[in-house]
Amino acid sequence: MTSLIYRHPRLYRGVLALLYGGALRAREAFVARHVPPGARVVDVACGDGGIRRVLPGRAYVGVDVSPVFVDALRAAGVEAHRLDVARDDLPTGDVVLMLGALYQFLPDVDPVVARLRRAARRHVVLAEPHRNLAQSRHALVRAIARRATDPGVASSTGRFDEASLRALFARHGATEIIATRKELIAVLPGLAS
Repeated sequence: MTSLIYRHPRLYRGVLALLYGGALRAREAFVARHVPPGARVVDVACGDGGIRRVLPGRAYVGVDVSPVFVDALRAAGVEAHRLDVARDDLPTGDVVLMLGALYQFLPDVDPVVARLRRAARRHVVLAEPHRNLAQSRHALVRAIARRATDPGVASSTGRFDEASLRALFARHGATEIIATRKELIAVLPGLAS
């Protein structure tokens, strides 16, 4: 069953801001620097599409498996598609984003990353936590965090650590990686023509 935060876009944004704090601002600044004006952006596992507020002058396309998020974006006049990145073809864009959702595809994430790269004409920006409450040494905290971050699809309860993320990014030819206190953010080359 989908957790409460995935059923309400505003609650989702509030929880994200609370959990990430300054790291969320660092992520947004990094993304904004890597999406040139006029670019078509495809935001995969977009949630509430909040990243678009730091991307004025770019054509934004949201992609998510959640009908709640897709319907909310469409109601706001935003192009949005209900797709499962693990199975469905993605729209092509100059820049493809996946911000904090890659853990949902563990343990078999390489095909998902390859699919993102095939949809990007320029590059992919991937941000993924390597520190989060779902990895807490306290069983109760770990259980609550995993339940709260369950998007309601068949997803993994696993998470990345910094070494596994760096290895993944290296396998896919990362041209840049930065670390914040919570996550790694990487730029991977696109493969779309």
